[in-house]
Amino acid sequence: MIYLGTVNRNDDPKEIGRVRVTVPGRFDTTDWLLSADTMGDGEGDSAGVVVPRIGAVCLVLLANGDASKGYYIVPNRSGYGIEGESIFIMGDIEIALAEDNAVIVKNVVDGITVNKIEFQTQTGCMIIKSSAILNIQATAVKIDAQDVEIMGRKVLPTGGDI
Repeated sequence: MIYLGTVNRNDDPKEIGRVRVTVPGRFDTTDWLLSADTMGDGEGDSAGVVVPRIGAVCLVLLANGDASKGYYIVPNRSGYGIEGESIFIMGDIEIALAEDNAVIVKNVVDGITVNKIEFQTQTGCMIIKSSAILNIQATAVKIDAQDVEIMGRKVLPTGGDI
C-alpha cells in the first residue's frame, strides 16, 4: 500500500538513512523505514541516501499496510518534500500535500494547471476542477447525495429545478 506521510524522526540509531513517518489518519508513527532508492547495504553503509529533514513529505510504501515493513521515497530532492510544494512529478502530473493534509493531484501544461483533483482528508470531500470540459464516460452515473447543485441551482432527484 502507498501512503503520503511526513517524517517525524530521522535520527536513525543504525545510521543507515532510515526514518520514521506519520501517516495522517493511519499511523502516528511507522517503524524505521529504509529509503526505497538507497544505494547502501542496509548494514551501516548509507552511501547515496539523502536523509530527509523532520516534517518532510514523502511517499510511504508498506507491505500489506504493515507499518513495520516498508520503505519511503522523497521524490522532490530539491525541496526534501516541503509541505505545500509538489513532491512527485511524472510528466505533466504533480502530486502535492496541502497544509491541511489534503492531497492535490494537478495536470500542469506549460506551467498552467489545467485539471486538478483535491482529496480533503479532514472533510472527506473530493473536488474535481477542469479548465475545459469534464468528460465522464461510463455506462451509468449515479449520484447519491442529499443535495445536488449545478451552476448554483439545486436539482431535484427527477432532474427538475427546485
